[in-house]
Amino acid sequence: LKLCRDERDNMFLETAITADAGYLISRDDDLKGDSDLTKQMRSRGVEVITVSHFLSELANEEEAEEK
Repeated sequence: LKLCRDERDNMFLETAITADAGYLISRDDDLKGDSDLTKQMRSRGVEVITVSHFLSELANEEEAEEK
């Protein structure tokens, strides 16, 4: 798999796809800042998001479960 500008990051992308992960959570701008890469990952079922976005999603889920 060769989607990312930084070749060392491709292993994380491939792992997320192979593991059927819903999310790839990262602070790495090469991953989260590349709109073409995030679109390609989304088409494979993986959402590339920031740590803060993921934590916000978790908080929203917990809040919904409490109701």
